[in-house]
Amino acid sequence: MKALRIGCLTAVLLAIFGIAAFAEVDAGNKTCPVSGKAVNPKITAVYEGKRHAFCCKSCLKDFEKDPAKYVDSEAGEGEHSHTGHDHSHEH
Repeated sequence: MKALRIGCLTAVLLAIFGIAAFAEVDAGNKTCPVSGKAVNPKITAVYEGKRHAFCCKSCLKDFEKDPAKYVDSEAGEGEHSHTGHDHSHEH
């Protein structure tokens, strides 16, 4: 009987909290605003109420230093200026 209660409690907790914890968040952008590469949906940041995804943590760090520099480039989804950042970092 105790095992049944624990199992039910676990199921309820997973239903409430687990789904959101394991779901990938759709940031909307498919290309990294820093490098122009395909994004990893697990690497994201929120800027001005919008979630942005990145290809790697290095690009996330670059974005966090100056988000406005990269947000404008997202409008063209991959069509961004290559001045001011380096694409040669390791992933």
